[in-house]
Amino acid sequence: MTTKPSPTPSPRVGGGKYTPGTVPPSRVQPTQTVGGLNPQAIEQIQQIVGITLSQVGTTGTINSNYNYTLLESLSDTELISIAKLLKKMGFSVKGSKGSVKALFSTDPALEAILKNSFTATELRANLLKDYLPLGGDATENLPTRTITMQDPVILGEIVDSAYQSRYMRNATPEEKAKHIKNFEEDINSGTLTTTKKVKNKKTGKMENVVTVKSNFSQAKAKTELEESLKNLNPDEFDRTKRIQFSDFIMQNTMSGA
Repeated sequence: MTTKPSPTPSPRVGGGKYTPGTVPPSRVQPTQTVGGLNPQAIEQIQQIVGITLSQVGTTGTINSNYNYTLLESLSDTELISIAKLLKKMGFSVKGSKGSVKALFSTDPALEAILKNSFTATELRANLLKDYLPLGGDATENLPTRTITMQDPVILGEIVDSAYQSRYMRNATPEEKAKHIKNFEEDINSGTLTTTKKVKNKKTGKMENVVTVKSNFSQAKAKTELEESLKNLNPDEFDRTKRIQFSDFIMQNTMSGA
């Protein structure tokens, strides 16, 4: 029987270093991560949320720029409107994109507002919500006007006191009624209370500032009436001054005797 020659072994792949059926383990180079995320994960997040993620060193954190592109896209009219509102809120800002952008990037409260704003109109509305202490609908809060009714007897005593000071007598019923009626305009204007939220320049924090303005007070009414009586009846006022001066001289003469 003829023996078949053994087939010539084929050369091994890799210069004789490869053995069929075995695969040498491959080494995967470690991927540098940022904040626990690899570059592929970061790229996916960027595509999903549309924000820019930046790397700080080799183990830094992920910083989002939020919607700073919104600030870049503002028109001149929108920019001026936002800058004016920020000034009302107590911030120091110029009417330039660089100044506005710098303010939003350094103030956490403003940065949070910008994060939730996607148009110029929405940004202004969100700023108004924060600016107005009782708002929420981005509309200007109405001031509060409080009207306190005054006792006519007390008002009459104010008139008499002014007349005693200037004319050395009480007012007649007609004079008293006339002046009390003049008081009514200031009384009915009441006390106006306005509230707004502004930034405290010293602490850097937002505060509710309440301003109270009243047109009427008993002291103010008496002072103004006394002043008006000088010109209302000049002759009687001059007579009172002469009498008061004579009394003053007499008292000093008697005390020195």
